[in-house]
Amino acid sequence: MTFGEKPLQVEVLILFDRQAEMLLSRVQQSPPQAAGAYAHTLAGSARSVGAWAVAAAAQEVELAARASGAMPEAVRRLANAIAQARAVIGALITVD
Repeated sequence: MTFGEKPLQVEVLILFDRQAEMLLSRVQQSPPQAAGAYAHTLAGSARSVGAWAVAAAAQEVELAARASGAMPEAVRRLANAIAQARAVIGALITVD
C-alpha cells in the first residue's frame, strides 16, 4: 500500500487514527441504522491498514444494527478494539 515509504505509512496511520475516533463517536451517538453505516465505513478503513480486530468489531456493530441486536455490547467491543489499535499506532509513530 505504501511501498515501504515510512512518511507515507505514518500519514496513513494518522489518518486512520483520526477517522476511527470520529466514526466511533458517530456510532455511539447515532440510531442503529446510521451506526451500522458508520461501522461499515470503519470496517473498510480498518481492513485497509491491517487493523483486523477493529474491522471485526465494526462488522459486529453493523450486523447488530441490522438485526436490532446487542448494540451496546458490540459498540463497547468496537471501542476497545479501537483503543488498542490507537495505542499500537501511537507506538509505531513515535518509534519512527
